[in-house]
Amino acid sequence: TMVAAVASVLSRKIRGFLPDRALLAGLIHDIGVVPMLDHADKYPDLVADPNLLTKTIDEHKGQIGSMIMRKWNFPEDLADVPANCDEWMREHDEKGDYTDLIIVSQLQSLQSAGIKGNFPSLGDTPAFHRLDFKNPNDELAPSQILDEAREDIASVQKMLLGG
Repeated sequence: TMVAAVASVLSRKIRGFLPDRALLAGLIHDIGVVPMLDHADKYPDLVADPNLLTKTIDEHKGQIGSMIMRKWNFPEDLADVPANCDEWMREHDEKGDYTDLIIVSQLQSLQSAGIKGNFPSLGDTPAFHRLDFKNPNDELAPSQILDEAREDIASVQKMLLGG
């Protein structure tokens, strides 16, 4: 829900993005995990080894998630999100898309939560540079955008969690 909330808030600061669609992209970005966890009990060796389970999920969740989105007839720009949202250095020649927005939203969420890992900084990602911020100053400080929008993020998360 945090990635979805961040995407919704950031979408208001970037040209060409709809907050509701950004929220949906954030919600579905890891949807491939759900069926994998649901069926994991059929593979006792996998369940017995949490590291192997995590590795297997990480390797296949994107492909499965995009297959689900296509099966449900989601538009291609959203169906592409699960397959590519973890490719931090993803390159393409088109303008920023919802996958780019989710890459930035995930990195911002990880940074905001203080999670350490082998993640690039936002400014080093092609996705960040493809997004067309309405105010050029915002491009230099996305964390400032989120600081200003904490109430919006809390509202979106509350709505998503049924509060």
